[in-house]
Amino acid sequence: TSTDIAAANWPSLVTHLRAKGLTYNEGITGQKSAFDVTGWAIVSNVATLTFANTTAENALLTALTEDNLVHGSYSNWRSITLAGAIGTISAGEYAITAIDPLTRTISFAFTAADGSASGTFTANFYTNRVSGSSTTARVYEATGRTLVSANDGENISGLRRRDRGQGHYHIPTSLTGNDIGSSNTAGSFINFFNGSYSSTLYSTREPKTDGVNGTPRTGSTTDPRSAVGHLYLWGQNFSS
Repeated sequence: TSTDIAAANWPSLVTHLRAKGLTYNEGITGQKSAFDVTGWAIVSNVATLTFANTTAENALLTALTEDNLVHGSYSNWRSITLAGAIGTISAGEYAITAIDPLTRTISFAFTAADGSASGTFTANFYTNRVSGSSTTARVYEATGRTLVSANDGENISGLRRRDRGQGHYHIPTSLTGNDIGSSNTAGSFINFFNGSYSSTLYSTREPKTDGVNGTPRTGSTTDPRSAVGHLYLWGQNFSS
C-alpha cells in the first residue's frame, strides 16, 4: 500500500522525499544514480527504453521487478525521470507501466509518432515521486518486508523485496560394502525422498517446490522476510 502526501500540508517532508534518488551501491565500485540507456522506441503511444547490459543496470531492473511484485501492480507505483530528451521522448517524469529484466527494458505511456534509435542516454529514479505532480510525494508501507534491499552483495536503496534462501549443495554420502543391508552395492546411496537406491552420486543446489508453497526464491545471499530495524518518518501536518 502507499499514501500520497501534498506539499501544502507537508512542505518540508515532501521536498525531502522527492529529492531521494534510487541509488545502486556496491562496496568496491561505488554508487550510481544515473542509469545508462542504450536505445529507445515508441510503438502505439508506448515508449520503451533499453538499458545497458552492465552490473548496475541489471541489478536495478531486478530490484524494480521485485519491488513491483511486492506492490502487486503498476498502479500507483514508481516513476522514471528523464533529465533530458531521449530521442523523440521528451524530458519529464513518467509512471512505469512495464519492466522486463530479460530484455532490460522499462516502458511507460508517451504520445508521439512511432520511432526508435540507439544512443547514449541516462535515466533516473526517485523513490517517492509521483508522475504528473511536482508537489506530491508517495510513501510506501513496508510492514513485513525487507528494508535492507541486498541484491547479490549490492544494495538498491529504497526498494522492497521478498525473502529468499541462498543456493547451496546437498551431497548425499556414498555408501560402501554392506553399510545398510546386503542389497546395497559399493558406491551407491539411498534416495532419502523415496527410499530407492542409485548407482550414481547426485548433488544439487536447487531447492525444489514442495507442491504447496511454490517455487523457492533463491540468490547469493539469504535475506529475511522482514528487517530487525524500523524506519520512522516524522512530519508536521500544517493543515491541522
